[in-house]
Amino acid sequence: LITGATSGLGLWQAEVLASWNATLILPVRNMTKGKALEAKFKKEHPGAPPPVIMEMDLASLQSVRDFAEQYKGPVDVLVHNAAVLGTGDLIRTQDGFEECLQVNYLSTFLLTSLLLPRLEQSSEARIVHVSAKAHEWGNISIEDLRTRKVL
Repeated sequence: LITGATSGLGLWQAEVLASWNATLILPVRNMTKGKALEAKFKKEHPGAPPPVIMEMDLASLQSVRDFAEQYKGPVDVLVHNAAVLGTGDLIRTQDGFEECLQVNYLSTFLLTSLLLPRLEQSSEARIVHVSAKAHEWGNISIEDLRTRKVL
């Protein structure tokens, strides 16, 4: 299961695993991109199992819960790849959290928590968190956390 698989590093990860005939579970925010990815993988990797494309938006905790409830299959590897890079503007999700905090941390933690029982059923279970060096560009302002009510 790979989040953020419609572009960038997540797409590369999905392509490599598809070439190894892995079963891919790809929760996507944009179903149009997801269906295009599904068609591409079916064409380029005809011997591989078709990827399972399901909607999930990490900017919505309910969407994460819905995905975890609707996907009933096994999970051997959970790759947290999806992320957003902040613009410096305070953008809130429908849940009221700052967008970067929710997408990059809160929803990732929620998804892991909801899928953990299935991961624990696999003898080869792995959880992979993809990171970047973007943390070097910014800082966390305790004052902003208080005055702008980021949390």
